[in-house]
Amino acid sequence: MFRICRARVVDNAEILKPATRTAVNEKLKAHEQKTSDQIAVLTIPTIGDDSIEQFSTQVFESWKLGQKGKDNGVLLVIAPKDRKLRIEVGYGLEGTLTDVASSRIIRNVITPAFKAGDFDKGVSDGVDAIIGQLEGTLGRREARGRRRIARIERQQLSDEHQRSAIAALAARASCSHASYSASSACSRSWASSRPGWDGSSISS
Repeated sequence: MFRICRARVVDNAEILKPATRTAVNEKLKAHEQKTSDQIAVLTIPTIGDDSIEQFSTQVFESWKLGQKGKDNGVLLVIAPKDRKLRIEVGYGLEGTLTDVASSRIIRNVITPAFKAGDFDKGVSDGVDAIIGQLEGTLGRREARGRRRIARIERQQLSDEHQRSAIAALAARASCSHASYSASSACSRSWASSRPGWDGSSISS
């Protein structure tokens, strides 16, 4: 394990495209130049019988990540065959990149992409999230994302209401040429087609 060459991106598991490795390396380099924080990514096929916590700690200490006296290093370890990953954080950054924040990044950003088979996206987005947390920009990006999703949902709801209104008008027009009994049936159909009335238009 300690023969693993230190670099910003060490893809021993060969799960990343060359372009992704280059792009991630540039992000980490720029962040280090801006803040002095040292972030590294290590992929390894398997860690064997070691726990992910033990393995990550040993690599972190072996590589001596972080500036002397600041302990401001971060290590993202990924073992694809074991389906394990961990964000190891130096003491100097634990107040910013907390256990809660790291867990959220793993759970909400990296793991979904990995489950979809997209290691490039998982690593790239995960690194972006780590940098965003350290630089204080992650919350603002998440807020913008939530606002964008809300706008899309409002537009979808508006479109659904419009479709329902058009269908209702068409049903009423059809009913006006039918008998009273047929008209009653159309009225029931129109009422049940309104979003949310019978629950059929509400996703659980």
